[in-house]
Amino acid sequence: MKKYLLILLILALGCQEEVQKIEIDKIVPENITVIEIEEPIIEKKVILPEYVDVVLKLGNFDQGFFELEDVYVKTTQKIRWTNNNQQAFQMACYQDGKRMFLGNRVLPGKTNEFTFNKIGEYFCQDIQNEASHKVFVD
Repeated sequence: MKKYLLILLILALGCQEEVQKIEIDKIVPENITVIEIEEPIIEKKVILPEYVDVVLKLGNFDQGFFELEDVYVKTTQKIRWTNNNQQAFQMACYQDGKRMFLGNRVLPGKTNEFTFNKIGEYFCQDIQNEASHKVFVD
């Protein structure tokens, strides 16, 4: 029983000692150079689709307006508006009140596209049918 008590006492006293920090310069011989190695940064490439499609579809047919959803894209991605209806449309996009894009009049079955190169929030509106949506670019 005395042996166990002695071992516990030694362990308890040994655990209270402060661990000394040794500088690496003191334990490495002078003829060896120590270099720090950083982990390499690995960039993951994400392949984005060239186009983000926005298809214009009729909302309330009696009123004749289109319903559009907000769109999220990266810079250099194109938005392609497709007209799947019987009415033509013409899309205009604004940022901070300044018109950034005015598309051509798009007939049924045709498309129009625009590339957003500047980060930010855009308000896009079909100037013929008054449908609108936001485009968020990051």
